[in-house]
This record gives sequence, C-alpha cells and structure tokens, in this order.
Amino acid sequence: MKGSPDSRHRVHDLDLRAYGADDVGGDRRAHRPDRRRTAPRTVIRHVARRIAAAFVALMMAAVALIVAPTAAWAAGAPPVPQQRGNVNLKNYEDVAVNGISDDGSVAVIYASNVASGSSTYFMVTLNDVSITELAGAGVISTDGKQVYFVDTDSGKLKAADVASKQITTLNGSVGGSEYVVGATADRVLISDYSGSGVTLNTYDVKQQRVTATTKISSSSAMLGVAPDYSHVFAVEPSSSGSSATLQAYDLTTGQSSPAQQITGPSGIDYSNLSVLSTLVDGKALLVSSYSSSASAALYYRLDVTNGRLTYLSDHPYTLTTNRSYTEARYVLGFDGPAGDPANGVNLSKVSDASSMSVYDIAAGRAAWTTSIPAGIDAKFESGNYLGLTNDGKHMLVASQTGTSGGSLISMDTKTGATSEVRIPDEISGGYGGAAMLSGDGATVVVATTKGDDSQLLIFSTGVGGSPWTKVETWLMVAAGSLAVIVLIVVAIILLRKHGARKAVAGAPIAPRTSAGYAQPQSAQPAPSAQSYAAASAPAQAVSVPAQSAPRHAASAAPTPASPSAPTVPATPAVPTVAPASVAPAPTSAVAPAPDQSASDQSAPAVRFCTECGTRVTRPTAKFCPGCGHPLGS
Repeated sequence: MKGSPDSRHRVHDLDLRAYGADDVGGDRRAHRPDRRRTAPRTVIRHVARRIAAAFVALMMAAVALIVAPTAAWAAGAPPVPQQRGNVNLKNYEDVAVNGISDDGSVAVIYASNVASGSSTYFMVTLNDVSITELAGAGVISTDGKQVYFVDTDSGKLKAADVASKQITTLNGSVGGSEYVVGATADRVLISDYSGSGVTLNTYDVKQQRVTATTKISSSSAMLGVAPDYSHVFAVEPSSSGSSATLQAYDLTTGQSSPAQQITGPSGIDYSNLSVLSTLVDGKALLVSSYSSSASAALYYRLDVTNGRLTYLSDHPYTLTTNRSYTEARYVLGFDGPAGDPANGVNLSKVSDASSMSVYDIAAGRAAWTTSIPAGIDAKFESGNYLGLTNDGKHMLVASQTGTSGGSLISMDTKTGATSEVRIPDEISGGYGGAAMLSGDGATVVVATTKGDDSQLLIFSTGVGGSPWTKVETWLMVAAGSLAVIVLIVVAIILLRKHGARKAVAGAPIAPRTSAGYAQPQSAQPAPSAQSYAAASAPAQAVSVPAQSAPRHAASAAPTPASPSAPTVPATPAVPTVAPASVAPAPTSAVAPAPDQSASDQSAPAVRFCTECGTRVTRPTAKFCPGCGHPLGS
C-alpha cells in the first residue's frame, strides 16, 4: 500500500541490503548494490594490480643484477677489470701516479717533458677524463673536492677545484720551500724542511691563514699523521739505536705531549725504524725495522696510546711493499714456516711461502689466511704495484712482462682466485708509482709508456665502489619495498572490514527525496492491528495537518480512532485511547518537509532500478538517475 507504515519499513530493509546486510529473499537483481558505491573497491583492486606488477618488475631487475655478476664469478674468479677511459700524454715520459681520491673521481700524476726534461704535475678528473696542469706537487683533499699545492714560482698556496677546474690563489704566505703534506675539507697541512728539524703549518681554509705551527726539533724523527690531520706522531730513535721514543703533537694548537718510551720485543734495532702508515683506526701505526741477523725486514704494530711495539703474528711473516701502507688498515703478507717471528721470511719466489694472509693493522693480527695459488710467481714477482681494497678482500697488481706490455690482475685474497686483463704498452716505472687503486676499490689507474708518448689508463675493477652499485643494496631495496607493499595491503583490508562492520551495525540510511536525504527517523515499533485501522480511517481535524509519519519527534503520537472505523480489539502492547484524551500535537513538533504542502500527504512511492539497484523516489521519473536505464511503470 502506497504510503503505509509497512511500505516505509520495507524501504529501510532494502537500505540495509544495499549496504551489505544479508539478503533474506526476493529478487537479488532488484536489490543489487549501487555500482557507484563499489567504485572504491574497483580502484583498490586496480591499484593493487599495478603495485604487484611493479614489484614483479623490481624482483626481475634484482635477479638480473644477481645473474650478471654471477657469470663473471662463475669460476670463483673476481671480475675482470674493464677499461673505461684513457689520457694521452704526448711527448711525456716517466709518468707516475702520485695520488687518487677515495671515490676514484680525481687523480694527481707526475710526468717528465721529453724535450726539456722538466717535471710537471697534472690533475686528472677521471669521470670526464680531463687534465689540468698544476704548478706544484698536488695533494687531494680527503673529501675529493680540491687539489692543494704550493706554486713553485710564487710560493703561494693554491687550490684547484675538481668540479670547475678553476685554480684559486689563497691568502697568506707559506714560503717557496714548503709543500703540502695533506688536506681535509677545512684544513691543509704544510711542511717546511728548510731549517733544522721539521715545521708543520696548519692552514685554515675558511680563515685563509695559518692557525697553528708545530715544530719537531729532530730531523731524524719518523712521522705518522692522523687521517684527519689533527695529530702527528713522531718516532725518534736514540743515537745508539737501542731505544726509541714516541711523542704526539696537536696540529690544532701546536702543543706536544710528553714523550714516552717505546717498548717491544728484544733484539730490535731502533736506529732504522721506519713509519709506514698514517694512524690506523686512531690507535696504531705500522712500522718496520731491518734485521741484519735475519737479513729481512720485520714489521710491527705500534700502539700510540702506550708505545707498545708488537708482532702481527706468532710465526715468521713478511709484508708486501705497496703504496697502500700510507692509509690502509689491511696489508697482504706471506707466511713462513712455524718459528720465531724475529727470524723473518726470505723468499726467492712467492710460492716458497707456506701461506698467504691479509693482516689487520688495527687489530694487530691476520684477518684471514689462504693457501698460495699455483702460478702466482709470474704475476707477483714482476709486479710494479700492489694495492688492497679498503676491506682487504681484493688486491690489484700491475705486472710488467719485459718490454712487450703487461697486465692488470685482480685477486680475491680469500680464495687466491685471479682474473687478468692484458695491457699492450709498457707499464711505466716512474717516480711515485705505475698504478694506484682508489680508496673504495672501484677504480684503478695505470701509467704506460710507448716511445716518447705516455698514457694514463682508467679501469673499473668491478669490486668496491658506491653501495648503489652492489647487488646486496638492491636486494635490500627490493625486500624493503615488499614489506611496505604488504603493510599497505593489510591496512586496506583491515580498514575495509572495519567499515563494513560499521555499515551493518549502524542506523539505516534515510530515504532520499527530491531535495536530498531526509533526516534520520527514530526507531518505530512494529505496526499493530489498531494502527492499521487508524491509518485507514479519515484523519481527525486538528490544528496540525496529518502526516504520514512524524520526522523529528522522539516517538509517534497515537492516531485517534474514527467513529466509522470497524471495531478492532485492543492489543496489550498498544492500549485503546479515547479520542478526547489526545491533546493536539505542538506545531513545532512536526514540520512539513520542504517539498510537501500543508495538506494531507502520504510518503511517495519508492522504486528501484532493475539494472543497477538505484533508489528512485520521483513518481514521474521514466529513467534511472544512476545508470539511465528505462524504468517500468
């Protein structure tokens, strides 16, 4: 019946089904949810498919990164170094590499002019393979952004910017007899050997002046500098060579600490004690001394905190001679048979050693030991350069084979496996070094000579370098991405389940009128027989027009019975009330809806689109407002 309480009650039932309540029967097609309400779910599924596809692509890329290096390492050998550039130096000879930055972006080389015999220093930026001439011996700052040198003509301190290639003259006088020892991003350490002893000047780059001067009186002292150039340690032997002292100097203030006696194993000849490295790990220096009784060089760890000198092993060993002593924590060594380490090791060839070890100077012991690989003699005994990566796991050897060229060899120090690339020209043996490995181990440069011309070859080693070039880094990125995707999907599922439970448990949605959604109605009791009878009778004349249902009152007022209505027995739940006892409802309690007149009205007929399930409240509507489908009569 149009406008009856029963029809209004059924409308609310349909609302519940449309928002996910269980369908208890009837035409499911007619009660199908509005497709517009399911759009968020469709979007979520679409986005989830996109995320899944992106993750699959990421995993395929990770697998490709794994497989590519696996092929190169299939036989257990390290990657073969790959040449990626070269610098031609026509009419120059005796080319040598004096330094390279930790990240392999810039190098400083020395060369001799064939015609004049004069020496020249060059800054070589390895990424764009460009060359800049320097008027003095250049030193690369620890951050790799500047190359500092003292101009041999003017005596001025100058800085060459690696990025712009511009050379700037810095303020302050340092003197023509001085040269740069080392530099950080904010300070330059300059040495002067013009007088007795050694003078070290600390130059502040921001202030552009010398802020501290440190004087070491003995010219026989062996110096070891901290990597940040904050301190210098002087090892000074006695005139008899039976003892030595260690003294620390603060390069910020120029002040020194009291000298302390160096203690070590018996039989050490301190007169020829040499410092081979900068301060390693803030605690130790690598030092050596020649033993006439063993006819071999002996190597020690010197603890700068207490002056104690100790061997690196409990059996004889020798260390390879390579430039990486300067700043390296790890050094390659060869071990002799069991015995006293003071006996040293004399090798006519490398394969005579019992084993090969990588020694950790900071820890004062061998980090790992492996057997001597077969055929290693030819690779090592003619080597012009040996250099370890920062972690000690790989070593690069520039090896000369007569005058017919040479090779660059990469070795895995844990397994002894090697890979090799041929170099057609003669490897230069100029002052400073024929090759040098960057601090991160990713780049090595090799100087070669052919007639009156020379070249600087640039190789990528395939090891070390930035973390973003490593497979492990990308695997961690893939794992992190997967974790984020899983968290997002779980969060979406939980939110949707929570929303569905709230929709079912909440109040029913009010019917929609032509002016929008009506205010939610309060809960109504189930209709009784008396209420049906009252609804069918003519309305009693009162001050407020009769309404089909009160919209804002807390509860519905009972309808007075009409005299013409048939007699209906009262039910216990709803007692019969005499018409005279019903007071007229206040005019403010029930207000007509905006689209209703003040005359008697009943609720509009409600229809549902058979195509999409949209509720249609306009009786005259011929097409569905949701999908446009024609509506039945």
